[in-house]
Amino acid sequence: MSNCPICQTEYVDGAVNFCFTCGWDLTPYPVTFTGQIPAAFLDKERAKLVWAKQTWSRILDTQYRLNQQKADISSQLTEQLTQTQQQLTKTINQHQQLQATLDQITDRVVKELLEKLRQERAEEAAQLAQYNTGISSWEQVTRERAKLAAQLEQANTKISRLKQLVTQLAQDKIGNIISGYNDDDDYDDDIDDIV
Repeated sequence: MSNCPICQTEYVDGAVNFCFTCGWDLTPYPVTFTGQIPAAFLDKERAKLVWAKQTWSRILDTQYRLNQQKADISSQLTEQLTQTQQQLTKTINQHQQLQATLDQITDRVVKELLEKLRQERAEEAAQLAQYNTGISSWEQVTRERAKLAAQLEQANTKISRLKQLVTQLAQDKIGNIISGYNDDDDYDDDIDDIV
């Protein structure tokens, strides 16, 4: 087992050509180059290796910062989500309370209106009954009045006849008294009878 010269990931020699972690070329130099590699090439390879390690280090730092930011953002989002859920729950509870209050008020108002309508209907029925009673009473009074008027008319007619009869009788009696004044000694008695 060997380690990647850039990221230190372990790998099996000859089994892989590139590092699974950083992608560095892990192909070994051919055996024929051993001891024959020019110094300038080795310096260039060493410079590449240093550059790659520095780049990998910066990538790791950037990845760490990004992971940290991601964790911070995730934490903030989780906190905001929790707050939003709490606010939503609170809003739902308030809505349910308001709905319950509205339902209670609606029920009470409907009951009050129904009771008021019942009372008004009862009052109207009572007034109608009184009106009908009044009409019946008025009709009865009118009938009684008509009867009394008829009876009064009959009484007046009888009185008028009686007056005529009394007047006639009185005139007849007075005529008899006057004609028999000289003949009748009962003049005073007849006058008393008339009076």
